[in-house]
Amino acid sequence: MELTKAHVEKLAMIFRDAKPVDSALQPVTMQQAIKMLSKEIRELRKRGYSWDGIVKLFEAGGVTISSTTLKNYVTRTGARRKGPEAMPAATGGDNAASATIKARRLAEKAKEAKSQERATRRSSFNIEADTQDI
Repeated sequence: MELTKAHVEKLAMIFRDAKPVDSALQPVTMQQAIKMLSKEIRELRKRGYSWDGIVKLFEAGGVTISSTTLKNYVTRTGARRKGPEAMPAATGGDNAASATIKARRLAEKAKEAKSQERATRRSSFNIEADTQDI
């Protein structure tokens, strides 16, 4: 089929008249869903729910997720926030997540310091000011 200007104009009119898609019906990934529900999930944790307990609530709503995946996604969304809410609630298994994050940060700092130390030790050439001697 050969496209003509008339075809293109007709398509443009169809596109302009198209109804907007209902955003509530658009699919989301599991990670996006957890991010959207992170506030409610954190509130459940504060009220004493275990990760397995929250998974059962997901299952009651027709959604299958493992407690490990749930905890991982919630921890990821919390790590991006700033301030006192940046770490997961300190109940149940959350202390392990906080400790893991702190340990990673300390390991990164130690690695950086060690590489800087090696860089200064490796240098056997001393830089001195230029002189007139040739």
